[in-house]
Amino acid sequence: MIMQNEARISPTCYTVTLFGNHLHYDSFGFISNSSFLSFSIEGEKVIALQVEFEQSAFDDELFVRYEIPCPLEISQSVVERRAEFFAGRLAAKLLLLAHGASKKTVDINPDRSPHFPDPFTGSISHSHSQAIVALHPKSNNPTLHVGIDIQCTLSEQEAQDVSYLIAKQTEINVLACLGYDFRLTITLLFSSKEALFKSIFPNIHEVLEFSCVTLKAVEADTLIYTAGEYLQGLGIQRELRCTYRWQHKERLISIAMISNRE
Repeated sequence: MIMQNEARISPTCYTVTLFGNHLHYDSFGFISNSSFLSFSIEGEKVIALQVEFEQSAFDDELFVRYEIPCPLEISQSVVERRAEFFAGRLAAKLLLLAHGASKKTVDINPDRSPHFPDPFTGSISHSHSQAIVALHPKSNNPTLHVGIDIQCTLSEQEAQDVSYLIAKQTEINVLACLGYDFRLTITLLFSSKEALFKSIFPNIHEVLEFSCVTLKAVEADTLIYTAGEYLQGLGIQRELRCTYRWQHKERLISIAMISNRE
């Protein structure tokens, strides 16, 4: 829930005005567009903030100006990585601010995954000039985690190159009802599994193979997966759901929220 209409991050004189689904603020030309997105997942409302950024306008001084820590490994990376990292962390800071969080910094876990301040679960994703952050209160369930992925639609060649790693033929067959071409089908399977794995990772701390889950059905804007025996043995629920949303078939957002079995 967006909890306030205006907020100010001190001491940068950076004003964020929140109304409807849009942000209006001065980011020195780095953020060119931004919008709030709302998703309904398992009866819960999850808010995400998507930003479009201009890499050519990026300057390392932005980390200092907006009081966003820049880890050593990021400071030593190429400008593309520094720009997308800053965009994601800035979006996270704004979303935490909108939720009234007392701490607005996203730390980095030893495994390099983002660590959102309690009592929130969150997830960050980047793709080309886009970054997106999802945030949700954990309530009374410490095993509840959200995972989000933003992905530009794969080209035909990219889809052909990665399909054997991502998709089973049975999963491609399940998606046939949507009438997608091959590249949209593989993009959807790739992005949705990435979102699922992000939501599962904090509870098992393992990098998963795409074959660990299997698509079984489609319901409206939701994909229904089955967790394999290995994941179920780690306490992950058998049925896993991932909501997806296309943006003009040029870009896809996938989001999931998973908790361990009770």
